[in-house]
Amino acid sequence: MRFLFRLLVLAILVAAAALFWSVRTYSVLAREQKIAAVRCVERRANGTYLLEVTPARDGVSGTGKVYILRGDQWMIGGDLLKWKPWVLVLGARPLYKLTRLESRYLNADDEVQKPRSVIELNGGSSRLWQWLHQQGIRLPFVDAVYGNAAFVMAEPGREWGVYVSDSGFWIRPIGRKR
Repeated sequence: MRFLFRLLVLAILVAAAALFWSVRTYSVLAREQKIAAVRCVERRANGTYLLEVTPARDGVSGTGKVYILRGDQWMIGGDLLKWKPWVLVLGARPLYKLTRLESRYLNADDEVQKPRSVIELNGGSSRLWQWLHQQGIRLPFVDAVYGNAAFVMAEPGREWGVYVSDSGFWIRPIGRKR
């Protein structure tokens, strides 16, 4: 009887540990971090628009800066280091650096023929990131090192959050259009 009781307790402990590990793994892989807020201030008749970009780190907003861009959409991108899954489960967050703010046109011909805006952010890709792009994949705990970008329409009065997750950068609207 005692043996069966111990076996039952052991089975419950193993099941609880497996459940804990599954929940922990899911929460780590589904984690996202807000890294900037972007607001389209106004669209001008000459095809330009004003975009305010406010960086954020660990939930704290930095100082916003306004940029003038041309086109239909804005795109933000940079460098991303993706860890091996076992490193993520230990709690590591993806490494990233926003390096560029760009404009885009909906029409590919416009993209080629009309003037675009390209603005370097945070000093662009540093020597460390250049090295990581070349050598990072050789490190046993790195899954991938790559550039990534996300884009949306430039709508005046709209505000977006820019996020990084384990798979890259993405954009989500904040609040409603004013």
